[in-house]
Amino acid sequence: HPEDDCTGNTPYACMTAFIESKSGRTREIYEATLSRIVAYCPRFSSLMWEDMTVKWLEGFDRFLAKTSPARNIHFRNIRAVFNRAIDDEITHCYPFRKFKIRNTGTRKRSLTVEQLRRVFSLRLNPKDQRYLDFFKLSFLLVGINTVDLCGAAPAVNGRLEYERAKTHRLYSVKIEPEAKALISKYAGR
Repeated sequence: HPEDDCTGNTPYACMTAFIESKSGRTREIYEATLSRIVAYCPRFSSLMWEDMTVKWLEGFDRFLAKTSPARNIHFRNIRAVFNRAIDDEITHCYPFRKFKIRNTGTRKRSLTVEQLRRVFSLRLNPKDQRYLDFFKLSFLLVGINTVDLCGAAPAVNGRLEYERAKTHRLYSVKIEPEAKALISKYAGR
């Protein structure tokens, strides 16, 4: 990944170079991690790789427990920067051998069949109906996200085929009659 090579020999320099190579929401998330690190350790810009030990990560974890609802994403971001620095032969330090990122469960957010039926049968004013229709279409296309839906090519043989922008994974989704009706309703808009 030459586009996100670490350009300095400190964690701060590598993290800022890593952030500069990102865009959109990914960049924002890494910036949030850097912000949390600086709030925890104001002298982060002068730390060396050897300073970011298991003990340092544990202290950061305690700090995040008090100040941030989402902790694991910050540790995954820090680990990604460490991995890039190791790949670029900037450091051999790797506190994540001993510091394990704890998996936390995600609360179930799915709707019941009855709840979905109620949502799908709502009749709203035309302005609000389009938002409901967008939700329905995303659901009918197995959870396609906005970026991929807006960038999708026309259907081929009754299927929506696309490469997911975030993961570059290929998808082929059958377009059911309900989805086809919504696509026709908003075609060209």
